Amino acid sequence: MKGATTMSAKKWTILFVCLILFCLLFIAGTNFFVDPYGYFGAQNGENYTMDENDYLREQKAQHIRQHADEYDAYLVGGSRAGGIRSEKLSELDGYRYYNCWLLSGNFEDYYEYSKFIIETAHPKKLLLHISTSEIAQFDREAKGDIYEIPAVISGKSKTAETFKYLFKNLSTSYETLTDTEPRYPVTQSGERNLSKYYGFYKEHLDAQEYYNHLMKDMVD
Repeated sequence: MKGATTMSAKKWTILFVCLILFCLLFIAGTNFFVDPYGYFGAQNGENYTMDENDYLREQKAQHIRQHADEYDAYLVGGSRAGGIRSEKLSELDGYRYYNCWLLSGNFEDYYEYSKFIIETAHPKKLLLHISTSEIAQFDREAKGDIYEIPAVISGKSKTAETFKYLFKNLSTSYETLTDTEPRYPVTQSGERNLSKYYGFYKEHLDAQEYYNHLMKDMVD
C-alpha cells in the first residue's frame, strides 16, 4: 500500500511538472509566433511591416546594425523627425540617409542611438533633430515596453530581454490577433508613415480638430 502511494505521488508530480512545462511552452510559442510587439520579427532588421504600436526601437537598432553599409548618414530625433524624408535630405548633400526617429524620443535615446550609430555604422554625417518635447519627460521607459532602449544598444542581457518578450501576458497577443485597426508601417529607410494624419486632415478640415489629432490627443 505504501509503495502504491509513493508511485501515485511520483505520477502526480510528473504530471504537474509536465503541465507547467506545457503552459510555459504554450505561452512562449504564442508570443513568439503572434509577436505582439514585433520584437522577434525585428531581429533580422528587415521587418518593414511594423508601425508605431510595435517595438520600433529594436527594429531600428537591428536595421542599423545589419544594414550599415547601405547608408552614409543618419538622422536621429523624436516623432517630429519621422516626417523628414530621407530622399529629400539626400538631394541636399548626396548622402544616403536613414531616418532613426524614435517615438517620444528624449535626450537619453538620442545619446544612446547616436553613440551606437557612430560605433556600429561609422557614418559620414549624423544629424540630430531636437524639438521642445524632449524636456517634458526624461524617463520615457515608464511609458511602456516599446519605449525602452533595447539590449543591443544598452548592453543589457539579450537573453533576459528575449525571455521577457517570450513570457509576456497572453492578453497582448490576443489583442493583436483581434485588432482590426489599420496599420501604418514605417518605410524601409526609416521614415514615419503619416498616412493616417493626411487621411484625417482630408476628412476634418477644421484647423483646431486637426491640430488636436496631430498632437495625439485623438490618435495615440
